[in-house]
Amino acid sequence: MSKRDKIELKELESLPEALDGNHRVIPIVTGEDDTVEEVAVPEILPVLTLRSSVLFPGAITPVTVGRSRSMTLVRDTNARNGMLAAVLQRDGDVEEPKAEDMYRIGTAARIMKILEMPNGNLTVILNGLEKVEIGEYVSSDPYLQARVTPLKDSTPDEKNVEFNALVDSIRDVALNIINISPNMPKEAIFAIKNIDSKRGIINFICSNMELTDEDRQSLLEAPGLLARARKLLEILIREQQLAELKSQIQERVKQEIDKQQRDYYLQQQMRTIQDELGDGADADIEKMREEAKKKNWPKEVGETFEKELQKVKIEDEVTDVVCDQCGRNMVVKYGPHGKFLACPGFPECRNTKPYLEKIGVPCPKCGKDVVLRKTKKGRKYFGCENNPECDFMSWSRPVAEKCPKCGGYMVVKGNKIACADAGCGYTRDRKADEDTK
Repeated sequence: MSKRDKIELKELESLPEALDGNHRVIPIVTGEDDTVEEVAVPEILPVLTLRSSVLFPGAITPVTVGRSRSMTLVRDTNARNGMLAAVLQRDGDVEEPKAEDMYRIGTAARIMKILEMPNGNLTVILNGLEKVEIGEYVSSDPYLQARVTPLKDSTPDEKNVEFNALVDSIRDVALNIINISPNMPKEAIFAIKNIDSKRGIINFICSNMELTDEDRQSLLEAPGLLARARKLLEILIREQQLAELKSQIQERVKQEIDKQQRDYYLQQQMRTIQDELGDGADADIEKMREEAKKKNWPKEVGETFEKELQKVKIEDEVTDVVCDQCGRNMVVKYGPHGKFLACPGFPECRNTKPYLEKIGVPCPKCGKDVVLRKTKKGRKYFGCENNPECDFMSWSRPVAEKCPKCGGYMVVKGNKIACADAGCGYTRDRKADEDTK
C-alpha cells in the first residue's frame, strides 16, 4: 500500500472545520531528524495559491480549495501523481492572484487525498516535501506555473547546545501558551510532548500555534532549522506575553460585566417602581430636573446628574429573538465590544447571544436570514443565522436575486452582480440604487 492510501476518510471527520481557512485540524509531522525524505523536485511546478495557510516541509496538512483555477490545478496534478508548489499570497482577499501577489518562498508538496465537500469546495491533504524558491512564472493559464529552486533546510549537529536549548524552550513556551489560551486545541499538548524529532517539533509548532500569516511565512523563509528555531522562540515569547495580557484583560472585563449586571438589576428595579408609579414617575423626574437647574453645581456634576437621570427613562430595544432558556424575547444591550443580546429575565436567566446584523437576504439553502459574521482573525463573511444547522457561508455579499441562467444565488463582485457558481459565469452590471455596503 502506498503512502497516498494510508489516510482513511474516518480519520478526517473534523476536516470541515478547516473551511474558514484557520488551522483547526492539527497537521501531522513526519520524519525523524536524520531520515528526511530525499525528493527530486521538478524544475517547473504548478503553483497552488493559498489565502491563509503556510505549508511546512514534513507536515501533512488539509488545505481548502475553492477557486476554479485552483481546483483544476489540484485535479490535474493528482491525475499525474505529480508535485505542486504551495505558496501563500500576500493579500488573502485577492481573488485571482498574479505573480506579483505571491511570496517568493513556498513548499513543494504531493497530494495525498482529495475530499469533495458538500459546499462544492475541495479539501486537499498535502504532504510538504521541501522548501522551494519561486523563480520566473512561465504560465498563468489555466493556472500559475513557475520555475522553482529547492532550498534544503540545514540541520544543526545533534550535540549543538544552543539548538537543543532552543528546542526545549520552544516546547515549554508553546505548552504554556496552549494552557492559557482557550481557543488552542488541547490535543496539541499531547502531540508536543510526544514528538521526539527536533525538526518535527519546530515545524509542528510553526503549523499549529495561532500565528499571523506573516509570522508563518517568515518562519518558512528562515535559512535553516537553527534560524527558524531562534525566530520561532522570539515569536512565541511575544505571543505568550500577549496571551497573558489577554487573560488579565478578560478577567478584568469579567469583573466589569459582573458589575454591569448588578447595575442592570438595580435599573430593572427602578423601572419596575416607575411602572408602578405610572405617569407620576415622569412628573417626579421632570421635577428633579427643574430642581437641578436651581443648584449651583459644577458643570461636570450637572452632566453626571443628567446622564443618570436619562438612564431611568431608557427602554431596552426588544427583538424577535426568543431566549432558548426561558422563552422571553431578548433585548439589545451594549458591552465593551459593542451590541449583544441579553435575556430580560436577569438575574434568574443569564443567557446572552451575539448580535447578528441581518442583510435583508434569505439564505439560499434554508430560507432563514443571511447575517454578517467574522472569523477569529476579524475577516468578514456572510453566513446563515441558523448556523450550525445550516452551513451556508460566502466571502462575497449575497443578493436576493436568483441567477437567471442557472437558478443559483448571486453575489456582489465589485461593480458586478455575479453568479456564485464560477462554472455558470453569469454576470451583470450593478444598478445605481443597489446596496453598496
